[in-house]
Amino acid sequence: MAAGCEYPENSGRIHKGKIVIQQTASLFTAGAVRTVTFENYVIDDVSVQGSKSWTNNGLNTDNLWSFTTTATGLNLGFSDGTTTSWNSNYTTTLIEGGATLTFWDNIWSTTGTASGTNRLGEAYTVAITQPLIKKAFCRWISEGALEFTRGDRSATFDFGDGSCDRFGKLTLDNGNTFTIRLRK
Repeated sequence: MAAGCEYPENSGRIHKGKIVIQQTASLFTAGAVRTVTFENYVIDDVSVQGSKSWTNNGLNTDNLWSFTTTATGLNLGFSDGTTTSWNSNYTTTLIEGGATLTFWDNIWSTTGTASGTNRLGEAYTVAITQPLIKKAFCRWISEGALEFTRGDRSATFDFGDGSCDRFGKLTLDNGNTFTIRLRK
C-alpha cells in the first residue's frame, strides 16, 4: 500500500486506501442515491469498512423534501485487535426554507436510530426521541433529544429549546444531570 497522505492538512492523521463513491443522479433529483464504500481504507492504524448511503426521497406527503441516510456494517478495526461497529438509519426533512433560493433560512428535522457494538464488545442503541432540529444559520443542533442505551444503563441528551447555543443537558439513568458544551 502507498505511504498515504495527511488529511486534512496539518492534522497529523495519515489516510490510505480508497473511498469509492457511486451516485445515480444529482442528489437534488428525487430518487437519487449516493453510496460510499471503503476499500482497504485506513486512518493512521484504524481500518474502516462498510458503506453509507444517502437517498433523496423526494417530496413527502406534506410536500417537504426528505432524505434518508443509512450506514450498513460500518466497522472500525484498531491495532490492538478491538473493533467497533454500527448501523444507522436516519431521515432528514427540510421543514422550512425549501421554497426560497437561499439556504440560510433552511431548517432541517432528523429522526431515526443507530445500533452497534463498542470496543469492549458491548451492544448499544441510540434513538432520536424528539426530532433533532438544525437551522442553517446555527452551527449546532438547537433542539431535540436522544436516548442512549448500553446494557441495562441509559442516558438522555436534550439539545435545548431552539436557541442557537452550544449547550445541552445530559441526564443519566440515576437522575444526575450535567450541562454539556458541544464541540465547534
